[in-house]
Amino acid sequence: MDMKKIDDALAAGPALSAEQLAEVKQLRADGETLHNAGKHQESVDTLAKAMAILGIDQG
Repeated sequence: MDMKKIDDALAAGPALSAEQLAEVKQLRADGETLHNAGKHQESVDTLAKAMAILGIDQG
């Protein structure tokens, strides 16, 4: 699951600026909110942005 990948990457202490880190955390939270609201494609798209910032392979 994308949220788990993001959480794991954040726990590892990624080399991001404070601004990038804040953006990733906000995208992660927004993605979970969308997922819980049943807006799954929007959730996937939002989480993909966070994963891209973290350099996580989305394949």
